[in-house]
Amino acid sequence: MSGSSEVPYRVVRSEKVRDQLWQWAEAANQAGLADQYLDALKTIENKLKNEPLSWGDPLYPFRHLELIMCRGIHWIFLVEYGVHEGKRIVFIKEYRLLPGHSLESGS
Repeated sequence: MSGSSEVPYRVVRSEKVRDQLWQWAEAANQAGLADQYLDALKTIENKLKNEPLSWGDPLYPFRHLELIMCRGIHWIFLVEYGVHEGKRIVFIKEYRLLPGHSLESGS
């Protein structure tokens, strides 16, 4: 884990990603999974802010953009994101539900 003196990464997500997370939040609430859903998102956010390169698996670089694309999994989520180390920014590409989860039908 990175040292406590390091500045956290800024996490950026599109409106499309936010909308999808809200839709799943509503489905999670209806399924009685709201607490687990919220806890998972908080855990993911913490990992992306503080240790995005050690949490996720690196997939490939975009050298011209100085990004490393990564994928991380937590609970029912697979998260694809890019990390710009120099600017300390994490760009969320997408969240996906792992196959077979009950929230999948609500997406």
